[in-house]
Amino acid sequence: MATPRIAEPATLTPVSTTVPATLTVVETAVPAMERTVHPVQDRSNNSTTVIFRMGMRRSDFDARSIREVGGRSESSAMATIGWMRLRRWLGACVLGWSCAAPLVGPAWGQDAAALRARHAALREQLGNNPFQRPLYLESSQSSGNLKGEIYASIEQPYSIVGPALQGMDRWCDILILHLNVKYCQGSGAGAAETLTVVIGRKYDQPLKDAYRVDFGYQVGVANSEFLRVLLNSESGPLGTKHYRILLEAVALDAQRTFVHLSYSYAYGTAARIAMQGYLATIGRNKVGFTVAGRRADGQPVHIDGVRGVVERNTMRYYLAIEAYLGAVNLPPAERLEKRLRDWYAAIERYPVQLHELERDEYLEMKRREVKRQQAGGLSAAPRRSRRSRRELYDHRLMVRGVAV
Repeated sequence: MATPRIAEPATLTPVSTTVPATLTVVETAVPAMERTVHPVQDRSNNSTTVIFRMGMRRSDFDARSIREVGGRSESSAMATIGWMRLRRWLGACVLGWSCAAPLVGPAWGQDAAALRARHAALREQLGNNPFQRPLYLESSQSSGNLKGEIYASIEQPYSIVGPALQGMDRWCDILILHLNVKYCQGSGAGAAETLTVVIGRKYDQPLKDAYRVDFGYQVGVANSEFLRVLLNSESGPLGTKHYRILLEAVALDAQRTFVHLSYSYAYGTAARIAMQGYLATIGRNKVGFTVAGRRADGQPVHIDGVRGVVERNTMRYYLAIEAYLGAVNLPPAERLEKRLRDWYAAIERYPVQLHELERDEYLEMKRREVKRQQAGGLSAAPRRSRRSRRELYDHRLMVRGVAV
């Protein structure tokens, strides 16, 4: 399904194809029926301005066209009270984490026989694909819901893969590899097991400036041939909910394991507005992996928009799982460094889609974050309350200098 593009009226100055120096978001009043985001270039200060306009009701929160700011900046009259919360959330949202609820579907996915049948059905795609490895990625979008899925054959026996992907501490070791995950900690027992994950921007960030998401951690099945693990959160920043990461693994033979990773979410009105602004400005040239067509010279045209976002992040999480598994047989003192280096090397195989930081930037940032995680200190990142989310609607916002 083609991803709808955001129209740009001829009366507006087009956004530069380069990342703007600053991004300004302003909220004013407008009827809720006008639903298009039109970023424009502000020639006076080389910034991009996105004006979010508010309807009479909070449920009408929507966006309309953006116009060029000239002379006295309209944004200069806007209060900045609620912006810090929106900026923190936007930094995570645009990289695909926090805009989220699952697509309608089975709560627990498939069983061992069904996953093996899926492997057989995907035999051609696993053997012939742009990744040049037995990996198949697909994505879907429906009514504000997004889903990314990866199926891959791993050259490791299930006797290693199955046990390695069980346990909250092990999942924290996996998730922290993602550049937007700033902290992870497990707590509780049995049905109350919880993974508390702090999500932030792709650069160094204090935990107090990031967002906390509590995932229920459930091992649905764990036997000698099949594993199913679900991470699910009912709430998130800006009223988002139902984050879901589902991992399934089945033994193929004595040396190979077939893995299915599903990453799904939905975005509400506020999240949709922020995502539209991002995709029309800073994320304008970012793409996913699905080939949507071919240029005249035969070069692939990759899918963009929100499906591109979910595909990029599904791949990041899958590569984190692979990097984690690649170090399980090393002495404990050597595992972290190998995982970090392997994860970065893996994403750099797809620089068009996944390059964000230079290697040393990523390694130095992650070493500090892992050290902080090992030391504790989660209280510095409190859960965002309903009152905090309400402030987004109750105050006019001005956004400057978003670096995502």
